[in-house]
This record gives sequence, C-alpha cells and structure tokens, in this order.
Amino acid sequence: MLDLAAGVGRTSRLSCQIELTEALDGLEVSIPVEARDMQRW
Repeated sequence: MLDLAAGVGRTSRLSCQIELTEALDGLEVSIPVEARDMQRW
C-alpha cells in the first residue's frame, strides 16, 4: 500500500512496520499534508 501513498520518500514506512518499544520514547513523526484519515470518510 505504500506505493499508493502520497508524499512517499526514501525513509517512508507504514505504521504497521514500526515495532513500538521504549527505545522509541520521544520519537517525533511527521505526516504528509496530503494524508487523509480514511476512518472519517
């Protein structure tokens, strides 16, 4: 699905590919302006 996403870059990842651990505490994530919340549609 990443190939269909807007604003994809070299470091883009799907959120389901990120394992949340304590090592990521404080991580800042940017979301492209073109992103849409499909649950609101």
